[in-house]
Amino acid sequence: MLRLMLLRHAKALAETATGDHARPLSQRGHHQAQAMAAYMVQEGLLPDQIMASDATRTRETGDDLVLQLD
Repeated sequence: MLRLMLLRHAKALAETATGDHARPLSQRGHHQAQAMAAYMVQEGLLPDQIMASDATRTRETGDDLVLQLD
């Protein structure tokens, strides 16, 4: 069965002079993404494909997920 999972990026730092698109994850955000990955592994929710925005916080969330899912 095909399954579509929609995830929002984890907690990011406040907007700075670099702009919204370049906002990185906060330390809390990295922990949130890693916790979500652990939950996904526990529940057998392993994605075949991840599609994401190229915003920094979104890419970092995806990177944290992938590192934990491997």
